[in-house]
Amino acid sequence: ITDGNGGIETATLTITINNTDPATALTNVGLTDNLPAGTQVFSTPAATNTCGGTFTPTSGATTLTLSGAGIAAGASCQLTVQVTGTPGNYTNTIPAGGLTSDQGNNTTPATAILDIGGPAHLSTTKTGSATGVNGGTATYTVTFTNSTTFPVPVSIADPLGSYTAFSWTCSGVNVTCPAASGTGAIAAALIMPASSTLTYVVTATLPQTGTLISNTSTIGITPGNPAYTEDPSELGDNTATTSTTMTRSSVLSITKTGRFT
Repeated sequence: ITDGNGGIETATLTITINNTDPATALTNVGLTDNLPAGTQVFSTPAATNTCGGTFTPTSGATTLTLSGAGIAAGASCQLTVQVTGTPGNYTNTIPAGGLTSDQGNNTTPATAILDIGGPAHLSTTKTGSATGVNGGTATYTVTFTNSTTFPVPVSIADPLGSYTAFSWTCSGVNVTCPAASGTGAIAAALIMPASSTLTYVVTATLPQTGTLISNTSTIGITPGNPAYTEDPSELGDNTATTSTTMTRSSVLSITKTGRFT
């Protein structure tokens, strides 16, 4: 079984049946696939069938069935159908015995993850030291939030930029940090659960020269996940920038000389 994203809040479920016997055709092939709870056949099933027999999924159905199919020796065929449900990740399994034929049944299950997406709501914020000293340190707090009611695959980033060094710690609400602490730029791709937030506390070493430094954090849907979208009008809070004004540290010295008579 494989799945491919088929648009907002749908996924294309593809079932491939392989006849690995190079000498014997499969006859009277049947299949039963009980869809995961919370999913069903889409209102427009758009079903396809290269296996022959009968495969006619109907809108709202929670079980897929194939009957009377035939597969030539050494050949394969496919069934596809659009499914929908509450956005999220679902495990779809055809158990051992779910595929039948006159020649025998499948002995191992087949499993795929159904990735049903939808419109996401992501944001990042960044606050921290407004002033600093060249060569000193500044502290920033960066948050990455998925306020959507379902998990979303996201990419987060906070590059080093002109800073000399970064060190950071991470804490999560309803989500596990990619790493609890680290150094260098923040960059990760992960699935953020519904209503979850990552918070990074960053200690940055300021450059030895310059009077102003700015840094931007970003969050977005990880590329390659077309089932997930963001309204263009809501992309403004996918980036956050903070700036630190720097001054040079003063180097003072004093000498004293004298003559005693």
